[in-house]
Amino acid sequence: MNAFIKQDQIGRDKTIMLFPKLDLVESPNQYSVWDMSGMTTNIAGDVKPFLMEVKDRDVKSSSYETVFMEVKKYQALTKLADENNIQDIFYINHYTDNITYVFNLKNIKVYDLQLVVKKAPKTTMGATEYVDKIFVELPIHHGRKYNNK
Repeated sequence: MNAFIKQDQIGRDKTIMLFPKLDLVESPNQYSVWDMSGMTTNIAGDVKPFLMEVKDRDVKSSSYETVFMEVKKYQALTKLADENNIQDIFYINHYTDNITYVFNLKNIKVYDLQLVVKKAPKTTMGATEYVDKIFVELPIHHGRKYNNK
């Protein structure tokens, strides 16, 4: 198991612990655009499918006022959701101070998003080469905060 898969699994395990009542299904492909999926049922009995993208960050939640997501990832998730009639896309960010922020990307308006170009590792884990990447900047106040203590 490489470092990327280990880190990805840590985030998935934290998500399962944070939401023990959800019946979450992990993506069979560790390199898929989504990490987990599931269904919720509202009080009217309507079933709504959802996708989750999970990140386990190696910083405290107070380190930044925004959360970043690569535009390519954002576009791929929203396209997948639209093609499969999936109403919710949750972007989950776990931090070292036991805080988690959850964003429902479907509830964030395009005009609330800011695009930024940042130098970032070419690949998620183990990259030594940095390249310019375009990110969506999600303000923290658009997420729901969970204390995992």
